[in-house]
Amino acid sequence: MPLFSIPGAVAPGARLALTGDDAHHLATVLRVRAGEVIHLAGGDLLWRARVESVARHAVGVRVEEVVEPPWRPARRLHLYAAVVKGEAMERLIAHASELGACDLTPLLTGHTVVPTRPSREGRWRAVAAAAQRQCGRPVPLAIHPVATLAACLGELAGALVAQPGGPPLAVAPGGGVVRLVVGPEGGFAEAEIGALTGAGARLFGLAGWTLRAPTAAAAALAWVQAVVEEQVRAAEDQARAAEDG
Repeated sequence: MPLFSIPGAVAPGARLALTGDDAHHLATVLRVRAGEVIHLAGGDLLWRARVESVARHAVGVRVEEVVEPPWRPARRLHLYAAVVKGEAMERLIAHASELGACDLTPLLTGHTVVPTRPSREGRWRAVAAAAQRQCGRPVPLAIHPVATLAACLGELAGALVAQPGGPPLAVAPGGGVVRLVVGPEGGFAEAEIGALTGAGARLFGLAGWTLRAPTAAAAALAWVQAVVEEQVRAAEDQARAAEDG
């Protein structure tokens, strides 16, 4: 089902005009016709809308109802990922969006050799938006400004750090946000690992071969999501058992 982002919340019955790239994609690429259904993401919700008119520069739609997304992460997950070169960073961002990260902070570390530019951050947001449309998530991945690892240490108490040779992850930290840190291609420097653990972060390892940064981020996200969801299910089962008892 085609998905398009809209600014802010809407209500059933609202009529909207999709313009610009969205109109081009609908009218020229997808060749939609009046009466067809699309999805809109806005106001942290997923909406079903019906196409009412199609023109080259504007597609008119009418909002019908809220649609339950196919999946929602059990907890908010904030990924801190070292900046890597060109398309590798774009793949990392797409994986983060598809695997349910809510926030991404690009990190500059001792082994980061890629300069950053404002135009590159705009490209990253475009990649995140495309991944959102592809996977059907109602809320886009929020990409924060590039920051140094040192500047983020105050946020990383209890964070999980993917590190070769670390122990397997069996339990995720509690709280409303799970923070996950993934290093650059060359790994974190020894001093950076010391700073992370000194700030209260916890190391864990990914089984298998040495991974490129986008693959490591995807594997770490999938593993953490699985552990978190298992913990949430177990807590819900315990709560139901206590009520029944």
